[in-house]
Amino acid sequence: MTYGIKDFIYEPNVDVEEVEKERQQSLSEYMYSSGKEGAKKDSRHLEMIQEVHDLFGPGTKGMHEFIDRTHCIQTMMGELLELHPSALISAPLFLQVRNVQEHLMKLYTMANAINEQG
Repeated sequence: MTYGIKDFIYEPNVDVEEVEKERQQSLSEYMYSSGKEGAKKDSRHLEMIQEVHDLFGPGTKGMHEFIDRTHCIQTMMGELLELHPSALISAPLFLQVRNVQEHLMKLYTMANAINEQG
């Protein structure tokens, strides 16, 4: 099964086209800042994107790192925020921490699914 961005959008007010523009811009900035010369759309653009995909796409150490970081952040949320006395005495704070953890779990699940389809 192949997943697309719309398969994971759970916020009804998200402008998918705008998010995609931001993603493309961030990818170009990443390629430029990581020393990939000619990060603008030139004859090497697709080749450079492939290089990034080869390092960070499904089945790579880069993707495994992303999945691991997602898990670490989710775990830290529970240990550092959910169990913090301020959250324990405030139902709205506690609920918001839980909501963020749920979103992180969805991200973790999505990353694993994309990695496995790789």
